[in-house]
Amino acid sequence: MRERVPKKPLQEPHVSKELLDYMNQIFPDKCPDVLDTERKIWVNAGKRQAYEHFQKLHEKQQKNILK
Repeated sequence: MRERVPKKPLQEPHVSKELLDYMNQIFPDKCPDVLDTERKIWVNAGKRQAYEHFQKLHEKQQKNILK
């Protein structure tokens, strides 16, 4: 049996506005094409969720700067 190694808490990376702008261009918020497969639709949805996650981190970091 493997021993369980305690996981270190994840440290949030700094998310710049430039990174968000880049990700928004690469993973735009758009409706799927009618010819897209279901798999492609879900993959693109996951990519957009990644962008939205980093956007939330950026907003949180900007609020913490103002404190």
